[in-house]
Amino acid sequence: MDWFALKHALLSHLPVAAGLLLPWALLAAQRPGRGIRPWWTVARYLGWAGLFGTFCAFVSGLATARFLALIPPHRFLPVPPQGPGPEALLFRHALWGLGSLLVGIGATWAMNRPRKDHESLGFRALLLGLGWCAMLLVVGEGGYRLAHDSLRPPTPVAAALAPPVPKPALDSEST
Repeated sequence: MDWFALKHALLSHLPVAAGLLLPWALLAAQRPGRGIRPWWTVARYLGWAGLFGTFCAFVSGLATARFLALIPPHRFLPVPPQGPGPEALLFRHALWGLGSLLVGIGATWAMNRPRKDHESLGFRALLLGLGWCAMLLVVGEGGYRLAHDSLRPPTPVAAALAPPVPKPALDSEST
């Protein structure tokens, strides 16, 4: 279980890649007429890959948070924070991750509904798919901000704000 928990950063790349590629296939699959079926297939494969990746990233994220003691044992998601900071970012990351999993299930369902060969993928699939892609990118950006401290504003250090300590004068007799 520790191996799976420590691979959250690796597993989160697949849903972000699906979130970047899926809109193009969804838009191309909206044209009705002959020859549209290959775009259905591309959108469906990207949808299933994104859904599988989202599920694995969500489960590994929960396992990572439990492994690092960021989620108490009696809770499913992190505790809602009282103010801004990394705890608030972690809570939003977990909520957006859960929401993207749920919207991804709906989008994948809408992409896999039966259709005639000349019909487009449909407005429902387009709307849910684009919303899912936006959510995946928001979750990915939040995870990036959690993983890389360089994007957080620097916190002032008390020593940097204190006046400098004067150096003692050198006594000529002590040397």
